[in-house]
Amino acid sequence: MATATARRTGKLQRSQRVFAACSLTPIMLYMMAFTLLPMIWAVIITFYRYSPTRQGANFLGLGGGNPFVGFANYLDLFADTPTGRLFRLAVKNTFVFALLVLPLNLCAPCRPHRICERAAQNRFPHHLLPADGDLSCGRVAGLGRDL
Repeated sequence: MATATARRTGKLQRSQRVFAACSLTPIMLYMMAFTLLPMIWAVIITFYRYSPTRQGANFLGLGGGNPFVGFANYLDLFADTPTGRLFRLAVKNTFVFALLVLPLNLCAPCRPHRICERAAQNRFPHHLLPADGDLSCGRVAGLGRDL
């Protein structure tokens, strides 16, 4: 009896495995179609001098007017070319956004939240409250300028 209980607790029953497979299959197909395949396509296309306006040789549009260039696109990123300068500017802008804008956006809601807390505790100057008592997010953000 102990072996039957131990065997049942560690394994899923057949109906549970079938249910899990039927539930996960559509999700996995969706992830493959809309996440994995575009990522693979993006990596493949970096090895070609690709432009959607040029006619390719096969059904994917690669080859022909979109020639294979190998690692030349990657070498252009680090050379002193217009493409390289644009790449370095994009990397710089990404770091500025990540280090300045995102933290500021995370801190911005703190002020309206404190205003709502004060209003709830009746410690807020009531002459600044709207006449209808509406403390929606947009109204509260506007009230922050008056403090």
